[in-house]
Amino acid sequence: PADPAPPAADAAPEAALSGAEILGPGAAALPRSELLALVAAALADDAVDPPVISVTVVDADHAEVHTGEVRGPLDAGGATVVLERLDGVWTVAEVVHWIS
Repeated sequence: PADPAPPAADAAPEAALSGAEILGPGAAALPRSELLALVAAALADDAVDPPVISVTVVDADHAEVHTGEVRGPLDAGGATVVLERLDGVWTVAEVVHWIS
């Protein structure tokens, strides 16, 4: 029997977006493929771990991916990944870690 097909390249970003809020003034105009691309860029950074809590689309070329876990009051941590699209490619501009 043939080997099963490998998972689609966008499977991880698609799974990461499951349950995440999509926010911001540019959210409605950004195609799903672009959301997946920016989440993939954010999660490719070694300093960032899923799950994705929310994505804030500032405009067509700027977004933030918010990751982390909220276990309870004053028991949470994660990262805010600031991205910008340069020459059509989503690029991590800054990673800010947070805890509470």
